[in-house]
Amino acid sequence: MDNNKLVGAEPTNNTTPTVEPSTEPAVQEKKFTQAELDGIIGEKIAKLKKQYEEKYTGYDEFKVWKDNQKSEAEKQAEREKEFEEAKAEIAKLKAEKKEIHPYVT
Repeated sequence: MDNNKLVGAEPTNNTTPTVEPSTEPAVQEKKFTQAELDGIIGEKIAKLKKQYEEKYTGYDEFKVWKDNQKSEAEKQAEREKEFEEAKAEIAKLKAEKKEIHPYVT
Protein backbone atom coordinates (compact mmCIF):
# COMPACT_ATOMS: atom_id res chain seq x y z
CA MET A 1 0.00 0.00 0.00
CA ASP A 2 1.21 3.49 -0.86
CA ASN A 3 1.62 5.72 2.20
CA ASN A 4 1.23 8.93 0.20
CA LYS A 5 -2.38 8.21 -0.69
CA LEU A 6 -5.23 8.52 1.77
CA VAL A 7 -7.82 5.83 1.89
CA GLY A 8 -11.21 7.12 0.67
CA ALA A 9 -9.81 10.39 -0.59
CA GLU A 10 -10.87 11.44 -4.02
CA PRO A 11 -8.26 12.48 -6.48
CA THR A 12 -7.99 16.21 -6.95
CA ASN A 13 -8.27 17.73 -10.36
CA ASN A 14 -6.49 21.08 -10.63
CA THR A 15 -8.05 22.12 -13.92
CA THR A 16 -9.94 25.41 -14.16
CA PRO A 17 -13.49 25.04 -15.49
CA THR A 18 -14.06 26.82 -18.75
CA VAL A 19 -17.23 28.68 -19.59
CA GLU A 20 -18.58 27.80 -22.97
CA PRO A 21 -20.41 30.52 -24.90
CA SER A 22 -24.15 29.98 -24.96
CA THR A 23 -25.55 28.70 -28.19
CA GLU A 24 -29.02 30.12 -27.33
CA PRO A 25 -29.91 33.32 -29.17
CA ALA A 26 -29.81 36.44 -26.99
CA VAL A 27 -33.23 37.75 -25.98
CA GLN A 28 -33.81 41.14 -27.56
CA GLU A 29 -35.48 43.81 -25.46
CA LYS A 30 -38.70 45.13 -26.93
CA LYS A 31 -38.36 48.78 -27.81
CA PHE A 32 -41.45 50.98 -28.04
CA THR A 33 -42.00 54.05 -30.12
CA GLN A 34 -43.44 57.16 -28.51
CA ALA A 35 -46.74 56.54 -30.30
CA GLU A 36 -46.92 52.99 -28.89
CA LEU A 37 -46.22 54.26 -25.37
CA ASP A 38 -48.83 57.00 -25.76
CA GLY A 39 -51.35 54.37 -26.84
CA ILE A 40 -50.54 52.04 -23.93
CA ILE A 41 -50.74 54.86 -21.39
CA GLY A 42 -53.92 56.24 -22.97
CA GLU A 43 -55.59 52.84 -22.73
CA LYS A 44 -54.57 52.50 -19.07
CA ILE A 45 -55.86 55.99 -18.23
CA ALA A 46 -59.17 55.29 -19.98
CA LYS A 47 -59.54 52.03 -18.06
CA LEU A 48 -58.82 53.71 -14.70
CA LYS A 49 -61.15 56.62 -15.53
CA LYS A 50 -63.96 54.19 -16.33
CA GLN A 51 -63.36 52.32 -13.06
CA TYR A 52 -63.40 55.61 -11.13
CA GLU A 53 -66.59 56.77 -12.80
CA GLU A 54 -68.29 53.45 -12.09
CA LYS A 55 -67.16 53.47 -8.46
CA TYR A 56 -68.15 57.06 -7.72
CA THR A 57 -71.22 57.39 -9.89
CA GLY A 58 -73.91 59.29 -8.05
CA TYR A 59 -71.50 60.94 -5.62
CA ASP A 60 -72.40 64.47 -6.72
CA GLU A 61 -76.08 63.68 -6.36
CA PHE A 62 -75.40 62.30 -2.90
CA LYS A 63 -73.65 65.52 -1.85
CA VAL A 64 -76.63 67.57 -3.03
CA TRP A 65 -79.06 65.24 -1.26
CA LYS A 66 -77.00 65.34 1.96
CA ASP A 67 -76.85 69.15 1.83
CA ASN A 68 -80.63 69.25 1.40
CA GLN A 69 -81.03 67.08 4.49
CA LYS A 70 -79.34 69.63 6.75
CA SER A 71 -81.60 71.51 9.06
CA GLU A 72 -81.97 75.25 8.83
CA ALA A 73 -80.02 75.57 12.09
CA GLU A 74 -77.06 73.66 10.62
CA LYS A 75 -77.13 75.78 7.47
CA GLN A 76 -77.29 78.96 9.57
CA ALA A 77 -74.36 77.76 11.70
CA GLU A 78 -72.27 77.18 8.56
CA ARG A 79 -73.11 80.65 7.23
CA GLU A 80 -72.20 82.24 10.58
CA LYS A 81 -68.89 80.37 10.62
CA GLU A 82 -68.07 81.59 7.10
CA PHE A 83 -69.08 85.12 8.13
CA GLU A 84 -66.78 85.06 11.18
CA GLU A 85 -63.91 83.76 9.04
CA ALA A 86 -64.49 86.58 6.55
CA LYS A 87 -64.55 89.18 9.36
CA ALA A 88 -61.26 87.82 10.72
CA GLU A 89 -59.68 88.03 7.28
CA ILE A 90 -60.89 91.64 6.87
CA ALA A 91 -59.44 92.59 10.26
CA LYS A 92 -56.12 90.98 9.32
CA LEU A 93 -55.99 92.85 6.02
CA LYS A 94 -56.84 96.17 7.74
CA ALA A 95 -54.00 95.62 10.21
CA GLU A 96 -51.58 94.90 7.36
CA LYS A 97 -52.76 98.03 5.56
CA LYS A 98 -52.07 100.17 8.65
CA GLU A 99 -48.57 98.74 8.90
CA ILE A 100 -47.86 99.46 5.24
CA HIS A 101 -49.59 102.82 4.99
CA PRO A 102 -49.90 104.36 8.47
CA TYR A 103 -51.19 107.71 7.18
CA VAL A 104 -53.83 106.28 4.82
CA THR A 105 -57.33 105.90 6.18
